[in-house]
Amino acid sequence: MRRAIVTVLLAAALSACGGNSSTQDPLSACKTGSDVVCNKSFQCYPTEAQNLYGTVSNCITAAEAANCTTAKLTCPAGTTFNSDNASKCIDGYRNESCTDLLNANVPPACLQTCT
Repeated sequence: MRRAIVTVLLAAALSACGGNSSTQDPLSACKTGSDVVCNKSFQCYPTEAQNLYGTVSNCITAAEAANCTTAKLTCPAGTTFNSDNASKCIDGYRNESCTDLLNANVPPACLQTCT
């Protein structure tokens, strides 16, 4: 079960860190999010994460390839990337408990990166 959650969390966490803006680089936010979520996954669930990705580096590479694309980093029409909320989202995952991670509790700011 944890194996599936680690995979789902990577997708959910990182898709929430995208957007488009000329003042902030959404790609950088996505890459930072990949780093944070992969490190947190290996910290909380080392066996499951290692079985899925082998190393943190492989996890980051896979997460970036899956989530840090133009299509996924573009905010819906009528909204723009909110860099403050993207930073809060990343910090939220950085400070999240393993229980919250296991329960797929998304930090609130992650739901507001496009406003």
